[in-house]
Parts: sequence; structure tokens; C-alpha cells
Amino acid sequence: MPAIALITSLVLAAGNWLTPFAMGKMVTAVRALTGFTAGILIWVAACMIARSAAPDRWAGIYLTVQTLTQLLFVAAMSIWAEPKWGAQGDFALLAIAGLASGAAALLLPRAFVPLPKTRHSPAGGLPPPLGVAGLVVNFL
Repeated sequence: MPAIALITSLVLAAGNWLTPFAMGKMVTAVRALTGFTAGILIWVAACMIARSAAPDRWAGIYLTVQTLTQLLFVAAMSIWAEPKWGAQGDFALLAIAGLASGAAALLLPRAFVPLPKTRHSPAGGLPPPLGVAGLVVNFL
């Protein structure tokens, strides 16, 4: 897990750093890449939460920390970065956050522990067709 999260974080940081320099269709490509890599990092967090002893507690902690961090970033962007450097400063802050998440990736466990088995556990580890449909709708 550390290698996946580290590489993903570095690609995320690079994409955020390069966004202000992109032009035309390249902006869409770079933002798609950063969105994809951010999604992988959310997947890593969600997998760790689902495999914890108290997933409801950790989900609450994750959402609280995520919301607080977003608040602090918006404040830093609007008060400090935006007035001095415009959008380039905002993307630079996001690139720094990507580097910080790369550093945090080194603290991750080497592998996920298996999901706990329940009587509702799907065969083969995949959700039922309706669950897959729900995931596809969220993706779209």
C-alpha cells in the first residue's frame, strides 16, 4: 500500500503543480489525471476504514478531518495564496498537500487485512449486481 499511495500522491502533486501551465485540452487531461489519483487515495482510505475494528468511528474521524482540512485550505487560499499569486498559488498549495500525503503514505501498512466475514458477505468479494450498479452510478 505505501508504494501505491506514494506514487499516486506524487502524480497528484505533479498534476496540481502543472495545471496552471496547461492550455486547451491539456487542462482537461491534467485535471482528469488529478481527479483519478485523488480517487485512488480516497479508495485507500476507504479500504483501511472498512477493514478496521470500528469502521463507523473511523469514517466519522475521516470525514471530520477531511472537512476541517478543506476549511483550512479554503481559508489559506482566499486569504493568503489567491491575493498574492492567483490561481497558481492555489494549485501550488494543492501540490504541497499531495507531497504531504506522499510522506504520510510511508506510514501505511504494507497490505490490507482481509475484510471481516459476515453472513451478508458477497461470494468472491464482489458486491451483488445492484451494488455494482450503485458504484457505477456514483462513478458516472
